[in-house]
Amino acid sequence: MSKQEKIEVNKGAAKVASAVAKVFGDVAKQGNIITQCVIAVKAVYKGAEVPMADQSFIANNVARQRGWSERSAASRKSEVRKIVRNYMTIPEAMQLYTKKSDTFTWHEAMRLCVSLNAGNTPKQAVAALLSANTTKKTVNAVKRFATLITGIQNLETRSTKIIAFRKDLATLLDKHGL
Repeated sequence: MSKQEKIEVNKGAAKVASAVAKVFGDVAKQGNIITQCVIAVKAVYKGAEVPMADQSFIANNVARQRGWSERSAASRKSEVRKIVRNYMTIPEAMQLYTKKSDTFTWHEAMRLCVSLNAGNTPKQAVAALLSANTTKKTVNAVKRFATLITGIQNLETRSTKIIAFRKDLATLLDKHGL
């Protein structure tokens, strides 16, 4: 019988595990950024609709406090207004979506808000987002290839174009298991 070798673990691994566990615990208690924003809005408006003037005031002040450039402020302020406008329905929509999907990103939250803005219920908004995600994943290979070629055309030298083409082609083939 051979003795099994004892696997040595770095002494700092326990500290790393504790830190990661603490972060997971903190995040679980606090929720994500959308949840935090919703909590702040609920504390003031207590279920009432947020007036348009208040939405604009909030978005402008967030942009000022965060120091957003003029270039990015317009879209970011729009995102703030979307969250504030939908503070009562977005938590339910987020909960429904996370039951059906393994991820929940900021962009998905914004798409849910857009759907809620259109007058959809949280269930309808989630259904719309899920159906959009399935159609989006079936991107035509020809379109993907055309996008890669266009990106390569914008490179300066012939050698960088050839190298980029080979890398992008390899990535495309790997992605599709070819």
